[in-house]
Amino acid sequence: MSLRFPNNSRNYNAAKNTVTFWGSDRALELTFVVDRMVLIKMAGEISNEAGFLAAFDTHREAIEKAGARAYSRDNKLFQYISVDNF
Repeated sequence: MSLRFPNNSRNYNAAKNTVTFWGSDRALELTFVVDRMVLIKMAGEISNEAGFLAAFDTHREAIEKAGARAYSRDNKLFQYISVDNF
């Protein structure tokens, strides 16, 4: 596995209160979605887009590690990171 996170972009989904980010494994692009409860658990109460993105940015390293653990278990192109697998 050569999972990397070279792209620093992330996207907030207002309908689901999630943050999406991307990684790559060789030529494959992988999508990771962080559940809002993960970010709330890490940063406390969050009520808007700026808060969710700030929480993600502050805890990005730990979130990427959780994404890498999830990917190493399943090798799926889409990973949902919830409190249960964080």
